Amino acid sequence: MNISVNFDFNGVSVVNGIATIVEPSVKNGGETLRFGVIYQADAGNPLIKSEIYECGYDLDGPDIFSQALAFLVSDTDFANKMVK
Repeated sequence: MNISVNFDFNGVSVVNGIATIVEPSVKNGGETLRFGVIYQADAGNPLIKSEIYECGYDLDGPDIFSQALAFLVSDTDFANKMVK
């Protein structure tokens, strides 16, 4: 799942880069969702940076990627990076 974002890396601004949710997993008996986000300038370029997130997981909720995206959208720091 790709998300258009603006972000800085080592003092360089990346405009309309790509953030991708990767390697989601459920921990703690189904209570916690852990996933990574990787950043690229565009799909043809290598990974620039990555972050790890954890949030609550709803076993009866939507799929794992949709729950990860919903958390990112609710996270102010990440939401401010999203291209609107």
